[in-house]
Amino acid sequence: MAWTIRLTSKVSLCASETEALDPGPETCVTGEMREKMKQAVVIARSMALVARQAVTRHRDLPEVFETLNKYFNLGSDDPNHARVCSRIADVYTRVLSGMDGGYRIRAFASEAVYLGKSLTGTRAFVPGQLAKGGEALGRFFQAADDGGHLDWDRMQEFAYAGSSVAPEKREIHLSLSVIRDDPPEDIARTLVHESTHKWANTDDVCYKHSTVAKQMSSDGETLQALVRQGFSYGAALEPKEHKARVTFVKYRKDGKGPMSIPAYPKNKFVASKEAWINNADSYAWTARRLWKKCETIFRIG
Repeated sequence: MAWTIRLTSKVSLCASETEALDPGPETCVTGEMREKMKQAVVIARSMALVARQAVTRHRDLPEVFETLNKYFNLGSDDPNHARVCSRIADVYTRVLSGMDGGYRIRAFASEAVYLGKSLTGTRAFVPGQLAKGGEALGRFFQAADDGGHLDWDRMQEFAYAGSSVAPEKREIHLSLSVIRDDPPEDIARTLVHESTHKWANTDDVCYKHSTVAKQMSSDGETLQALVRQGFSYGAALEPKEHKARVTFVKYRKDGKGPMSIPAYPKNKFVASKEAWINNADSYAWTARRLWKKCETIFRIG
């Protein structure tokens, strides 16, 4: 059942066009849910904007530096620190450009089945996996500056080469249960996450909830326990008051303990999908954290 709810002058909430994802009639979106979504789309843009400005202008401030180290494993020992920060800011620029151009958010039924897969527990998604999406973004991080201008159109052409999905069909889909149950701030973070999929071809390398630090905070594990499981100190784990930080480490899906995600080489840029520069959740949580700290950042900066 088709319906459209105007959230802002440039953003609409619509029913999914796919019959299997149909959330139901327009009345399924209550007045309270509409107000939350109006707040969320404004906050999402603010998150992306603050992140771009902070990474561009204030990357050496402790709040910004620690955030980039936490979610991108980007430390002071990286000889390309400034350049990688510039590329991260470019991803946020792409997201902002897409948001400002107008977009639709497709609501879908929380218990829907899509392409033979149950979406129960799925917060959001952008349909149409691009085989070369991650590689395209990786190549962008490799590309040399051209007077400060980078060819996103060329990157998009490479990303969509050989793909049957059209860019305009890769719309953000949001679960009706998320719209109903989550606060605007959490919805906004999810929108930033999905926006990097849609407009910057990011991948889901690792979700924050799968990281060792998150597991430890939830399960009460100690750093020593992780070491006994086979983890060693070094690039993967950083001891800090006997706690691990969120770095290139996540738990195996088979439940057999943690695993590491290869970092991009420190002496060159990477075209591999297995790196934080391609990770949507890194951009989403960085934007949220910097947005939460924006008053401090911009007062100091």
